[in-house]
Amino acid sequence: MDTRFKSAIYNTKEGVKTFYYDPNSPCIMCGKPVVEASTGGTAICPCCDIGVHRDGTPWSYKETLEMGKRAAAKYFMQKLEN
Repeated sequence: MDTRFKSAIYNTKEGVKTFYYDPNSPCIMCGKPVVEASTGGTAICPCCDIGVHRDGTPWSYKETLEMGKRAAAKYFMQKLEN
C-alpha cells in the first residue's frame, strides 16, 4: 500500500469495511485537503461535515446553502462521468 494513503474503517450494511484515501485529495465542499476521514466519508473534510470553517467558526445560513449546492453539483457531475 502506498504510504501517502490513510485508512478509514466504517460499519456498513455489508459489515465492517476499510477504505483507503489520499488525505491530500480535495474536499467536495470546500476544496481544501481532506486531511482526515469524517463521519460523512473520505470525500468530505471533518469541518465541512459538521458545517464549520477550519478556524472553528460556524457557516452562515448562506454559506450552508452554497456548500450544499456545490456538493450536489459535484456529486451529479461525477455520476454523469461514470
